[in-house]
Amino acid sequence: MRRPFETLTCADLRALASAARAGRLGQPYSAIALGRLLDPAVVSETAADLQTLGLSTEALGPALSLLADEREAAARESGRAELVWTGP
Repeated sequence: MRRPFETLTCADLRALASAARAGRLGQPYSAIALGRLLDPAVVSETAADLQTLGLSTEALGPALSLLADEREAAARESGRAELVWTGP
């Protein structure tokens, strides 16, 4: 099973969040509206994810910003080296 928005980059998520906050993106989420913001390869999948999510337009911007923040934090964490010391 695929996770919602897994094909979107952090920049894509931020673009959607910004559009939602500015009132340029709202329900129903159409391929035309999303096509102005995203790569055409991810538009239909993203529209379906947005419909499934069911958030109000007011909640969508903060939720997508939070998701982008979490992905960036996870990417930073995965780049850290971890020292492990075992027995002889």
